[in-house]
Amino acid sequence: MKFKSSILITINVVLLVGLMLPTPTAAQHTQYKTIDIGTLGGPAAYGPGNGIGSQLLNDAGTVVGTANTPMPDPNAPNCVNSDCFLSHAFQWTQGVLTDLGTLPGDNFSSANSINARGWIVGGSTNAEIDPYNSACGFRPLCPQFHGVLWKNQEIIDIGTLGTGLESNTTYVTNAGTVVGFSTVDTSPDPFSFLGAPTHAFIWRNGVMRDLGTLGGPDSFAAFGCNNQRDDLVVGSSLLDSIPNDNTGFRHPSGP
Repeated sequence: MKFKSSILITINVVLLVGLMLPTPTAAQHTQYKTIDIGTLGGPAAYGPGNGIGSQLLNDAGTVVGTANTPMPDPNAPNCVNSDCFLSHAFQWTQGVLTDLGTLPGDNFSSANSINARGWIVGGSTNAEIDPYNSACGFRPLCPQFHGVLWKNQEIIDIGTLGTGLESNTTYVTNAGTVVGFSTVDTSPDPFSFLGAPTHAFIWRNGVMRDLGTLGGPDSFAAFGCNNQRDDLVVGSSLLDSIPNDNTGFRHPSGP
């Protein structure tokens, strides 16, 4: 599926490396070298899946993101990406671009954040179908999209809350705590972001905890988690289930 929050700008991802000028001046200036990270064989790479502020670079200089593969989208012209190429999550380290792959059985993934240990979170389609997902209703069969953790060359399916079928991850702390959001059941909700009630979650060592809402059906842990105190999570929540008279949307609160 394609999350609205994961609509990505089609650009080539670049790394800006700061270089101090060799000649001392009264006020030192920094010059930048632009490095084209490249793609996974397709025409484009993509910017942050969670918007401005996504942690796509760690102190070791490893960059993560999402890039086209050479594989055309089998659902063309109803494609996930506008260029109709399938995309995979990647990591780039010292000039080497690595395809992080997907969950078994499907062909699309994206990366959203990396921590100091090189652990990466994002999402991937899997081999299961979501018959309730309205976000890709133009397809005859819509694959489920799950949040994942890439850890030590292993891809871990974070899973979902309750009987929900969809999830995504947004941030991973240096201690390995993951935050994100997940549908909690399959009851249809035309106003909900994922087509069903969606809650923020925090995940530690294989255990996912529902963070609840402020009274409405949906909440999202979309803005990160404190690295020193990973019990502190920032996000947003709906206050109620009543659509606004002017906008038609429900009343949000946050961050």
